[in-house]
Amino acid sequence: MMSTAARLTLAGLLVAAIAVVVGTMIVPTHVTLGAGSLRCGTVFRSDRNSEIAPLCGPAGANQLRTALAVGMVVAVLALVPVLVHWRRPGRHAALWAAWGVAMLFAAVVGVALLGLVEYAPESVFFDL
Repeated sequence: MMSTAARLTLAGLLVAAIAVVVGTMIVPTHVTLGAGSLRCGTVFRSDRNSEIAPLCGPAGANQLRTALAVGMVVAVLALVPVLVHWRRPGRHAALWAAWGVAMLFAAVVGVALLGLVEYAPESVFFDL
């Protein structure tokens, strides 16, 4: 029989995996060229036909790294209940419920912030 902490850790790891999948398959990648942002598709289905296609590959790589960072933060948060339960076994249902909400909140905010991240390629305007 699994403890509440172990269940919460497994649920948190599942939330971390879902955050990475949503961040790479649903949230669009943005490239900014100074005047505004342009959409490049997602990490797995990036734009390959337009004039900004050469910029979409590096932008997708940056978004992939950011999505993996969000997933790792949530995964580390998910390990805390098992570590605390291992050090101090006890029943703290309200604390674990609050911790579950905190993990879910971190995942949602992290994925939402992925939509605000823009890749700005290096460019030379005046080569003097």
